[in-house]
Amino acid sequence: SKKGKLPIVDGSFNNTSLLARSDLIKTRDYPWASTSARQLLVAAAISTHDKDKIRLEELVKAGLDIVVINSAQGNSTFQVGILKFIKATYPSLEVIAGMWSLLKKRLC
Repeated sequence: SKKGKLPIVDGSFNNTSLLARSDLIKTRDYPWASTSARQLLVAAAISTHDKDKIRLEELVKAGLDIVVINSAQGNSTFQVGILKFIKATYPSLEVIAGMWSLLKKRLC
């Protein structure tokens, strides 16, 4: 019978990782789906407040791929300001910004 999990052990038989059959099938069928460097993409949301610039710095150090600017008004000077800061400081970081209040109304 097929087993769903395959433990990977080192020379001392310590478990180093666990492979799931379903993950292997997904990797085979969709080799580039939502991955970066063969890892899942990491996203986080920040506000437009200056204190979140420090949080963003730590998130980028930890391997952040995408940042979402959490702001109700997509055209506010605060969102534009943080967007300019992000693109100047982290030019390769993907950014999602816009009018979230409008999206929320449409989804609810």
